[in-house]
Amino acid sequence: MQSITAIEIVIFSIVIIVCSYILLFFSRKTRKLGFVVTGILALVIIFLFVIRPYYIDHQVNIKTTQLNQYLTNKYPNETWKINRQVQKHYNPYRLEVIFENEPEWTYIYKVIDQNKIILTSYSSTSEKSSLNESKHPEPFE
Repeated sequence: MQSITAIEIVIFSIVIIVCSYILLFFSRKTRKLGFVVTGILALVIIFLFVIRPYYIDHQVNIKTTQLNQYLTNKYPNETWKINRQVQKHYNPYRLEVIFENEPEWTYIYKVIDQNKIILTSYSSTSEKSSLNESKHPEPFE
């Protein structure tokens, strides 16, 4: 589990506990309704923490397929590898492309939808630092 996720869980747990404690000072009828609402809120939060990683993986798979199609159309005779950073503090939709014939360059793409894919940044491990010196230049938007 990521440390950020652990912090989020602790914060939401504290909120639920504080809400439950505050409800003890209300009348019996209001307290019962408050505990039901707090319980539902706790279940929704747990559900979101469980579902979120699967939803992100599903969206990334869709965006990876769209990026593959885009690159196949743009660079038909080339091969590449698409990666992403999986730590929580990285944008999960930031896709890194490394072309087989240019392994020292990493191109970062943002896939908005299948019709809008943009190069957002690039990096090089070689002395070449200009995108014009690369084999796969694209303008930034």
